[in-house]
Amino acid sequence: MTILWGEYLSQFNLGDFVVDTDRCQIQRDDDSISIEPKVMDTLSYLSKHPGKVVSQKELFSAVWPEAIYNPSSIQRCIALLRKALKEDAKDPKALITHPKRGYSLELPVEYLPINNSSSNNFVGSNKLSNKVLLLAGIVSFILVAYLLFNMNKEIVIKEQYSELIPIVSTGKNELFPRYSPDGQYLAYIAHVADEKYHIWIKNLESSKVRRLSASASNFVSINWTHDQHAVSFVERLSFGDRMGRLPFNRYQSEPVAAQVLLSLKNEHIISQLQWTKNGEVIFVTKDKNQLTRLLHYANEMNLKTVLLAEEQATDIFDIALSNDNKVLALISAAKHNRYPITLFNLDTSQIRPLALFNGNVNGLNWHPTDTSLLVSNRAKLKLVDLSGEISDLNFTNYLNVANASYSPDGNKITMTLVSMDFDILVSSTNDSSINRRVIDSNSIDMQPLFSPDSSKFSFVSLRSGSQQVFIYKDGTERLLFKNSENKEFFGMAWSPDGQHIAITMEDTVYIVNVENDVVERTIKHGLPSMYLRGWYHHDNALLVNLPGPVAAKFDLDSLTLTQLSERTSHCTALDLDDNVYFNQTSRIVKLTSDGVKSIFWQSDDADIDHLFVNDDGLLLELEKPQENPFLKINFDKTTSAKHLALQAGKNWLADVSSDGNQLLFMTRSNINKTIFTLH
Repeated sequence: MTILWGEYLSQFNLGDFVVDTDRCQIQRDDDSISIEPKVMDTLSYLSKHPGKVVSQKELFSAVWPEAIYNPSSIQRCIALLRKALKEDAKDPKALITHPKRGYSLELPVEYLPINNSSSNNFVGSNKLSNKVLLLAGIVSFILVAYLLFNMNKEIVIKEQYSELIPIVSTGKNELFPRYSPDGQYLAYIAHVADEKYHIWIKNLESSKVRRLSASASNFVSINWTHDQHAVSFVERLSFGDRMGRLPFNRYQSEPVAAQVLLSLKNEHIISQLQWTKNGEVIFVTKDKNQLTRLLHYANEMNLKTVLLAEEQATDIFDIALSNDNKVLALISAAKHNRYPITLFNLDTSQIRPLALFNGNVNGLNWHPTDTSLLVSNRAKLKLVDLSGEISDLNFTNYLNVANASYSPDGNKITMTLVSMDFDILVSSTNDSSINRRVIDSNSIDMQPLFSPDSSKFSFVSLRSGSQQVFIYKDGTERLLFKNSENKEFFGMAWSPDGQHIAITMEDTVYIVNVENDVVERTIKHGLPSMYLRGWYHHDNALLVNLPGPVAAKFDLDSLTLTQLSERTSHCTALDLDDNVYFNQTSRIVKLTSDGVKSIFWQSDDADIDHLFVNDDGLLLELEKPQENPFLKINFDKTTSAKHLALQAGKNWLADVSSDGNQLLFMTRSNINKTIFTLH
């Protein structure tokens, strides 16, 4: 009888133990113990190298060939093996630890042949086996030829797309579309009511749609597992976030119950879930102290590993894992309205900067070739290659793009297009329940600011796709500043005589004549950001907030900056005598035009959200969501601070007229999210 080498691999003697790798069992006499598959894999690898010192890294690569190196996984397996072999941890005989070098298996290993009756019939079935082998060889040849042919077909990164087609149109808010790994299905989240959502699946060949989730919940993101056996989700709960999965197969028709994988207390998952080829997941969390971490989670071992701790993961809010599982793209929150993208090599743990984006970024996704990243950047899709070069992906669109991702073949892109409607209301301090909607463009209209005489106001609108400045007066609105370079808005201020408006767009201040719409002066300030807060009455200067934020004075003649505050000052404002007021948490600090600084007012029980100045005093908005948050304080302070019965509701107070009688509000956004495919 001929015994093949492969027939020895299932069982072996290890000293006086009998090891069965198929059943994951270790037996001595009548005592048998079962161990986890990965623990058995660790023992099997060591048994093939008896007496040899095997490093932790070599062991890990053998047991988890496509995973991110994690020595604690090996240490856990060794500990469980010693327990199964009844080793004395202080004086081990079978598994020896060699400090800083690895482990060695010191028991004699003897492989055993499999007790398989089919071995006796090996010769008799030789002809049939030869036919099977011949057929298998032909099939293998065809398969290899097919794969080689398709491997040689170059995948071209498209930059021109002709059609933008709604792929789901239920009339509800739909978000987070994700192609299945085989490209035949699209998973997405659809709104039900309040903060309740369901997860749905669309068959892209038959166009049939079915609900996958049995119960509605506050699902905030989804992604397919790499094997396509489930759609994973992040569920937002009051105590923290929960990560889970909904099992999927193409033949099921009924919704399925969720399986919980991980629960986090006082911590939220703020990024996409990125699944590796071996079924592990990478994500970013933020805790109640606003500290972020990049984590790797192995569900099979219930093992959570920190890839980047707080100091390295600061401000990271989204990630994208390359298709070869080697590189993680990281996007960080805005610093001066700039979003840096960096690349994290999972093998070497090295981080290198890739590109810097202006304006809001709402998603990252790798091209199937791993040669570029797709970036959802406000109303545009942009490509950034591995050298950091950024280019526009051309298609006509004026809505914000979120969570765009490629189909597996790279020929299509799915995304959520977000339409937001901010309107502007005028109200009276005498009866703020009567709101008059004066700006309603079915787009984002924001940042209204009264002129010095309160006869008109300026505002910013995105109705044409870029942030443009308009003037409203007596029921008529007109375009003042076109913003043809599509720059990001950083505030505006009226001149004291009402004849000019200073507008900051990124690194430039534009002085615009209100009567003829002419840009009379362009000033490059050269700072990462400078937000306008007011125009001095007695000096040709602007009150600004610098990064920090800290208050500063920008002289328009000498183009010099003078810092006014040393600590964080969120809202700053000027009175008619050029005294500066700024809020620092729960107090208002006054800085006179002579440079004398004092505490003007302090709250005993609430922080200050916003600060407005009119001719006779300050109007404050406090952080008191359950109470009346508005407070009036006169400059002379002859009367005590007085609460105002303003009924803001879900609206934001944006400005107060100079006489204090009129209010400008922005309405809360009406948001509509629809899933589209770009062909």
